[in-house]
Amino acid sequence: MVSPDVWKDGFQDPQIAKDWILHIEESQEPLREQALYPYIFNWADRMGIGERIQVVDLCCGQGASSELLNRLGAIVTGVDYSKPLINRAQKLYAETPMEFIVGNVGNLGFLPENQFNAAMSINGLFHLPPSTMNGLFNGLARIVIPGGSILITSVNPDAYPEFAGAFRNQREIYFEPEPPFLKATSGIIGDPEIAGPDGGKVNLKDTPFVMHPPENIEVAAISAGLVLCQTSTLGSLELVGGPAKDLFIAHELTVG
Repeated sequence: MVSPDVWKDGFQDPQIAKDWILHIEESQEPLREQALYPYIFNWADRMGIGERIQVVDLCCGQGASSELLNRLGAIVTGVDYSKPLINRAQKLYAETPMEFIVGNVGNLGFLPENQFNAAMSINGLFHLPPSTMNGLFNGLARIVIPGGSILITSVNPDAYPEFAGAFRNQREIYFEPEPPFLKATSGIIGDPEIAGPDGGKVNLKDTPFVMHPPENIEVAAISAGLVLCQTSTLGSLELVGGPAKDLFIAHELTVG
């Protein structure tokens, strides 16, 4: 069986990082600008995020979402497990005051208690094993000040088949059709087969990726003592010739 920690090695794979950089910067940026960025700016405005406000961006990748809050004058710290992606962020935004660090968002002990006024994670959680969720939200409850706001966005599981068909052609770190064990560590969506556990073959076309259903995110957050303020769907688009669907789900939370 594949080790449950193999995803950590996958995030350091330069080719996987390169694929994701191309995906975000070339394929997904227009979609983000249309669907996600207005929501992030709206959230920041409602929460008073602006000059000198300390914000942490978890699963920040190459820093595209971090840069949005930097525009507002916030002091942004981006965290991602992928060193290649953090290197990219540091190069792209070398002239800004943003800080980008490599770290495991499932264990945020390397960040000081009550350091941040707010936190966000934009479409990052579904790349992580479910086992990291409790650690992530417990960490957020520790590093964000009481009353601080947290924004979590993720891909809507109901829209994922269309989303994948229209925008996804790069390797994922893992998928998990039957929890709790990992079935594969690298493959390309659409490939007929890749190696599964114990040398078997798994058909990617017929196997759903883990998308962390909204209720699972909410349970983990509430278990950590966070307060769920609202859940919204956004990004309604017609994809792959099908009906319009909301591509993203946004959870707004506060530290109780």
